[in-house]
Amino acid sequence: MCRPDRLDILLEWKLYREGGAAGDTGGMKEATMITVTIPVREIHCGGCENTIRVALSRMEGVRGVEPDHRTNQVRVSYDEARVGEVGLREALAALGFEPTAA
Repeated sequence: MCRPDRLDILLEWKLYREGGAAGDTGGMKEATMITVTIPVREIHCGGCENTIRVALSRMEGVRGVEPDHRTNQVRVSYDEARVGEVGLREALAALGFEPTAA
């Protein structure tokens, strides 16, 4: 089921998780960009792709998001000093796109 309204849920989750200091490195650590492909359930259409793209792109440290409803995968490039794969998977789940095992 396509749920573009889940964007608000993710934004609330993000504020809760950040708690004001999440990802604060004090400028001491250089960014290390990582790209990961996360398989998820039920990306139905381009609207679902857009929901994922917009929501994850708003997360601090995310540099690129490429969801694909044909393969049910989301490719994400991110700064590992700011966000991790676990956080990305949690965000996808909060949007209603449950990550699956690799």
